[in-house]
Amino acid sequence: MYGFSATIDRDFILKYLSQEQIMERYAGVKIDFRRRFLSPFRRDRHPTCGFYYSRSKTLYLKDYSGQYDGDCFNVVQTLYSCSFRQALEIIAHDFGLTSEKPRVERVEYNFDYIAASGNYVDIAIERRDWNWIDQTFWSMQGVNRRLLQLFDVHPCQTVWLSGRIVYSYTDNDPAYAYRFGKGEYKIYFPHRTQYRFICNTTAVQGLRQLPPSADFLLLTKSLKDVMVLRGMGMYSVAWQGEAVLPDAETIAELHTRFPLILSLYDFDYTGIKTANRIKRTYGIRPLMLTNGRFESPNYKGKDPAAMVGRWSLPLMRGWAGEFKRRLYARESLKMPVPEFNIPGLTDVPF
Repeated sequence: MYGFSATIDRDFILKYLSQEQIMERYAGVKIDFRRRFLSPFRRDRHPTCGFYYSRSKTLYLKDYSGQYDGDCFNVVQTLYSCSFRQALEIIAHDFGLTSEKPRVERVEYNFDYIAASGNYVDIAIERRDWNWIDQTFWSMQGVNRRLLQLFDVHPCQTVWLSGRIVYSYTDNDPAYAYRFGKGEYKIYFPHRTQYRFICNTTAVQGLRQLPPSADFLLLTKSLKDVMVLRGMGMYSVAWQGEAVLPDAETIAELHTRFPLILSLYDFDYTGIKTANRIKRTYGIRPLMLTNGRFESPNYKGKDPAAMVGRWSLPLMRGWAGEFKRRLYARESLKMPVPEFNIPGLTDVPF
């Protein structure tokens, strides 16, 4: 982009700059773990964003509405809609790291103070037994107990943030813990309209449950979609937030196991924008469950879970089989799938 003679990589940038310096410049806010702020990437009427450190001491900006989670380099990628390599060059240019001996003062932050002041980093849960409310909710999404167990999902009786109780179960406000490792959780409140997630991890959702290899893989927006698609016989993964650009390292590793990777995001502003960024960055083609706008097919559901609610799980399994049959034919994949005849579902999202 700028024609640098020096090798510009992550290590080069972090040799001269701290991640906090980069984050403050491009996020446009001073790092303060004691308050939330408006998203710099979308129209935001309520302060939903905050900072946190991962266990590896990487600083992240997280939108707790579930729409974004990224480190300082991801923030630059999102801000400029660019690749990781281009983000590195933008940072190097803006901070004057263009000479053989850059003259820039590295600003160190008091990590212990900042980490101690983050009141929403550590998450602990008390599990409860599954009940009929849980069964009703998840069955409407096409997700059964076997899938919930496979993906390490648990109903919560109590949730603590750094030792403070922030949730206790009621029938009208159930909560579910997605567990990604020891102490790593995403808490999902399906009936809330605001603050529907609490999260302290950047783990790729569904990654641990993938097989060693398969014919194709879908990138989607949520673990719920991952589970629904798995129930239809399709493998998928989701990053932590619909606006998060997948990292290059994980995409490269997935390409060694899945010869064909496609994206499946919602047919709305955020979903279309993210799908287009993924296509520009990695060449991954998007699929969309369109809603009739712009003379497109109307699938009567914005995501796989909504389509199950509309069409029923058996019908959607048949639709998924037809989708795979056409996909295999189009991509010359050698795994034929029986043909299905489904009234009212003649279109597939190509």
